[in-house]
Amino acid sequence: MSVESKLCTSKIKKSLVPCAYNDNALKAGFGFISEPGIPHLTIDSQSGNGDGMTHLLYTLAHQLTNQNENILVAQAERIFSCNLIQHRDMKKLFDVNWLLIDDVNFLLGKQEAFINPIFDMLAARNKTGKKTLYTLAIAADELNKLMPDKHMDFLYASAQCRLEIPSLADKLKIGQFICSQLAFAPDPQTLTSFVNESGNIRQLENLLNRYNAEQRLNNCQR
Repeated sequence: MSVESKLCTSKIKKSLVPCAYNDNALKAGFGFISEPGIPHLTIDSQSGNGDGMTHLLYTLAHQLTNQNENILVAQAERIFSCNLIQHRDMKKLFDVNWLLIDDVNFLLGKQEAFINPIFDMLAARNKTGKKTLYTLAIAADELNKLMPDKHMDFLYASAQCRLEIPSLADKLKIGQFICSQLAFAPDPQTLTSFVNESGNIRQLENLLNRYNAEQRLNNCQR
């Protein structure tokens, strides 16, 4: 089985809803794509998880595919589970022009014998002009607790950007987009209730998906 089939998404699509909270990160991402002298970009989040880092990564991947770039999108957890340091496909991670790794924090804290070869490979990519993009799902106020750490130092040695905390207006805009994708329209009061209840974008998406499924089930039972 190839590294592509084990590690990569089969569909890359633009999925980020542009909002005030992600505007700076989105601009930084597109700037990274257009600037050949920056070897890697690390995307983190003020809250740490659930506010669209993966959506941002996929939006940038979509842009790269539109530019006909040679890219590979991988989940750090799958890199770990595939034990690629013992696999010939490790070389494919090195060779690809654009490597996008989601949730790279999954590799942190693992046995040095495993993660050192991976970070050595990533450092070697930087020296050969290849480009790498990471998402790091650790809250901003937790980052300092992980320092000093040679792998964290590496991740933050090049460009970086941060998703801020979405406002209620941001979440409402995203909620409306999710509803349009699901092809249903909850009444404004229900949507506002979900926006207020959700702690982050992922929770909002889960609430709307569940509500949509319940509504469809109720309609089928009538």
